[in-house]
Amino acid sequence: MRKLIFLFVLLISGLCFSQGNGAIAGMVLDGELNNTPLTLASVSLEGTSLTSTSDENGYFYFENLESGSYTLVFSFVGYKSKKLEVQVTQNKQTKVATSLIASSISLNDLASLISSTAKKEDKASL
Repeated sequence: MRKLIFLFVLLISGLCFSQGNGAIAGMVLDGELNNTPLTLASVSLEGTSLTSTSDENGYFYFENLESGSYTLVFSFVGYKSKKLEVQVTQNKQTKVATSLIASSISLNDLASLISSTAKKEDKASL
């Protein structure tokens, strides 16, 4: 009987102190190619060290997150980075889908980049 009471108290105390954490699951799409999945896009939670990479189907996942507001940062080489605010709720999975579009660089920007690089190389050779 004593063992049964001890087990019951242990079980109840475990349930009282356990906290369920939320999760974020989502998909990164290529806005340039009819929203096809974007493989190997970087997804991070701003203000934390948590990062993820989208898989071959564009999916990413973060788990064991405390309830609250988070900012997701999406990036991929040659595409504009994007930030998205999400709300995580205890014991629930927040679902997100977003698409990234290609970034453009003007010829003037490219010319000034080449010019400044050439000037730095000239100074270094002196």
